[in-house]
Amino acid sequence: MARLLILLALAAPLAAQSESTMIGRGTLPPAATVPQGALEVPALAFNLLRSTATSDDTFTGLQVRNAGTGGAADYVRIQLWLDADGDGAFDPASDTPLAQATGAFPARFGNFDAPQTIMNGQMRGYILTIDVSPNASAGATLRLEVQPADVTMGTHPVTLADTGLEAIGNTVTVAANGDPRMAVIAQPSGAHADQAFLVQPSVEILDAAGQRVVADSTTVVTASIAPGTGAAGAILGPPGALTATANSGVATFSGLKISAAGSSYALMFTAANHSATITASFDVGAVALTLAVTRQPAGATAGKPFATQPVVELRNALGAVAPGSVAVTATLSSGSGALGGTVHVNALNGVATFTSLEIDKPGTYRLEFTAPGTQATQSQTFSVNSPKSESKPPEKTGWFGCAAQDRKDSAWTLVLLLGTAIWVRRRLTHAN
Repeated sequence: MARLLILLALAAPLAAQSESTMIGRGTLPPAATVPQGALEVPALAFNLLRSTATSDDTFTGLQVRNAGTGGAADYVRIQLWLDADGDGAFDPASDTPLAQATGAFPARFGNFDAPQTIMNGQMRGYILTIDVSPNASAGATLRLEVQPADVTMGTHPVTLADTGLEAIGNTVTVAANGDPRMAVIAQPSGAHADQAFLVQPSVEILDAAGQRVVADSTTVVTASIAPGTGAAGAILGPPGALTATANSGVATFSGLKISAAGSSYALMFTAANHSATITASFDVGAVALTLAVTRQPAGATAGKPFATQPVVELRNALGAVAPGSVAVTATLSSGSGALGGTVHVNALNGVATFTSLEIDKPGTYRLEFTAPGTQATQSQTFSVNSPKSESKPPEKTGWFGCAAQDRKDSAWTLVLLLGTAIWVRRRLTHAN
């Protein structure tokens, strides 16, 4: 009987544990000393297990604590990854990013990009990486940990798999700022979605003492959107503009643009063997499209196509032609006649050229041009003239005002008249 009571006592906690999700430490990433601005530094690996359970459960939320000395200012982003290939090592090419967190500790994750079902009898591995701030304090440490209470499951509680296997990572230490580094000397500004910044950024290369390395004309600097800033999914481009080579210690970028409007963007600049740097925060405005008349209608006669047909451009907020095939429509803004001809023209590369507009009555007119999603515009005032009456060309006349077909007929008529006059005169002379 005593033996049975002991077995029952042991079975009770095992039964309670069987329906919980167990958390355990995965293969620990090694402790590391990393430069300011280091990206995707592996910091913690942990597993979620339902090895003795009878049903599935869903991993829905997580918070991460820091057992080190660093704070929110020392990191830019923490990312949660699914160890998709199950090898226990972090590989951004094969592992799957699920969520990211910023701000003060504990960092909180939710709304995973993909549902995380932990099936009965299954173990899934997860990895946390840190993007270190370019402005992190030298010597600051980040040591991530996850306790059972920090994991949220859909149905069942979370328990520790075994004492001594707590999900605590190794220490990531920020290196002292004595290495070659960079500094932003021209901040990006005048940014609108998918348009090159009006002011492009420049970065100087500094030595350990903080002096510009004027002899450096080889270091290649790469620009990226700083993790956790701006609009989700925004892209910095074009690809050919993402790098700049130092010239006398200064790398100047050209043509950089961001694909989506948003607030609080920052750019990060990295280079081999140099600590990274980051720009000040800036906004990217939406592009407002407007129409502009670049050739005014002119030479208008009632009932006939204008001699000079209007041309209308689609322009962005910076005043440049915005390529597009939007339909531009012409209507009368003022005047009492009717507008005819082809009044709907599709813009080609942002330019709409009208070819057959006409107005049926003389008078003073003005045209208005509209297109979906744009600000309308109007032409200058112009006149439509009355059609001129066609006069009959005068008949050709010969000498003495007589009608004649041509000069040859007129000459023969003159000869006949002169001959007749001479004959009459001779008769009169003989008669006397």
